[in-house]
Amino acid sequence: MDDNTLAIYFSGDNADYYYGKGKGGDQAGDDGRYDYLNNTSWTNRQLSELGEYLAIDEYIDMCLLYCYSNPGDGPQYYYGNRNEPAGPGYFTAWDIEDSFEGGSRRTGPPVSIETLRDGDKFYAYHSCKNNVDFKMKFADRVYKHCYNEGILTDYKAGIVWDSLCSHIENAILCEIARWGDERGELYDYQHWLGEWKDVKDDLDGRSAKLITELKNAGMYPNTFPPILKNGDSQITCDTLFTDSNFELTIQPPQDGVTIYYTIDGTDPRSWDLTGNVSPHAIKLNSQTNTIAFSGLVELKLRTKNNNEWSPLRELKIVPKNESGIVINEINYDSAHDFDTEDWVELYNNSGSSAPLNNWKLTDSDSTNIFQFPDNLMIEKDKYLVVCHDTLKFKQLFPAVNNYIGNMDFKFNNDGDEVKLYNDNDIIDYVKYEHAYPWPIESIGNGATIELIQPYFDNNKPDNWAASQNYGTPGSINSAIISNIKEKQTSKNPGDFFLSQNYPNPFNPSTIITYAIPNDGKVTLKVYDILGRVVKTLVSSLKAAGTYNIEFKADHLSSGVYFYSLRTGDFIKTHKMILYK
Repeated sequence: MDDNTLAIYFSGDNADYYYGKGKGGDQAGDDGRYDYLNNTSWTNRQLSELGEYLAIDEYIDMCLLYCYSNPGDGPQYYYGNRNEPAGPGYFTAWDIEDSFEGGSRRTGPPVSIETLRDGDKFYAYHSCKNNVDFKMKFADRVYKHCYNEGILTDYKAGIVWDSLCSHIENAILCEIARWGDERGELYDYQHWLGEWKDVKDDLDGRSAKLITELKNAGMYPNTFPPILKNGDSQITCDTLFTDSNFELTIQPPQDGVTIYYTIDGTDPRSWDLTGNVSPHAIKLNSQTNTIAFSGLVELKLRTKNNNEWSPLRELKIVPKNESGIVINEINYDSAHDFDTEDWVELYNNSGSSAPLNNWKLTDSDSTNIFQFPDNLMIEKDKYLVVCHDTLKFKQLFPAVNNYIGNMDFKFNNDGDEVKLYNDNDIIDYVKYEHAYPWPIESIGNGATIELIQPYFDNNKPDNWAASQNYGTPGSINSAIISNIKEKQTSKNPGDFFLSQNYPNPFNPSTIITYAIPNDGKVTLKVYDILGRVVKTLVSSLKAAGTYNIEFKADHLSSGVYFYSLRTGDFIKTHKMILYK
């Protein structure tokens, strides 16, 4: 990450930036802001001031990566900041492949920065770690990644590791003739399989070991956040899609604690170096509480035990919305051989026809306005496409008639906002990005992004999918058409079971069989090679039995995927290959 890269990511010219290396020091530009960051004691300074010199969340995440992986050759990292105009410093991990106790000679179990080899090189961390707000922020990032299916949980880390190893497995077979270590010893395929397993075994329990190390270093509290339940089931996600009225059970993690929460987007804890309770916080006693919520709610919760706060627990409750016009499909980067120009589709999800008098559509630039014509109406359960160029659109979609135009602006290929107004009242708003976790695998090759469920939050990337072919303007989204069929084949299996999919490799559909001997919550998810969920096949309570499920992968590109069954303490993962 040099000055040129910084300019590409954050705009401007490379001369506007300073950058350096963890082993190598200054490389280019004025290091004044970087030196001020490292040489200043931040113990009694506000985080808002620190944020002018350091991208705090990103820096903490890099520290946690080193603590979790314990690389034998660390810390080697790049860092840099913008000087014109002044901006915070960013750090990027580098040269940490020699990691994980199970697969390396020079590393070991998780550690804290204090005990990490060359831990003194984390100058910014040491200048900030005694600031009570920085320490709280550090604990918040630990909790985010190490709990509730975060990226550093054993389950998620194992999925990522398996997927990466499988991705290079065939290449390893071809490379054996020259593959070895720095001492010149050659290894065979079985040795590589053993290394795969050694690291996988090392990941088991690694997150808990990291928490222990951070507690010993005083960088993670002993107080846990509140336990959240939907009925009898514990909630382990950060976004919950529900019916319009929802009852949430909030349970204390231990006796003698107080729970505070907010629903206005603020933190229950004050960020002014005092650690006081925020005036916006709602207090609960130490008993289990069941609270009814309606509408969209963004909860932030903490537990307080005497003067110690727990890390932050966040939950967004998204209810079904059976009324309103929604932004339903966006074409922002057409294929060169099927260029309709940009368009956006609206869907009437209400129970009645909706007149569009005084309605307008804009992007991130509020001066870009498309004004809907008077006396225009969308019938209930119908669609309307708004085009940048109606002529090009009609040439390539001759059967679509429910369209209007022309917008005199286009949407940004790198990400943009689409906003729908009734006069000056916002009706719907989507801020998409051309980056993970938004669906981008086929964008630019003809696919659009399509809303999966119109009555759920359409600002969640998980609620969008890449379309099949060139999109479905003016009609039902291809993302809504089910690509999953499940059938129960027997009721009395003797044990848990997850089959290898058949056929494998497959194109475009395959069958997966699983069995559960007891009634219980079942999740069956498909992951790509980076451990990202590409499809949730099952996420519900199931009666004991054996089930066959058909998965159609029309919307996915060729490659290696994983499917993982989770029910109770049973977890099983298999690899499958999609070949198109």
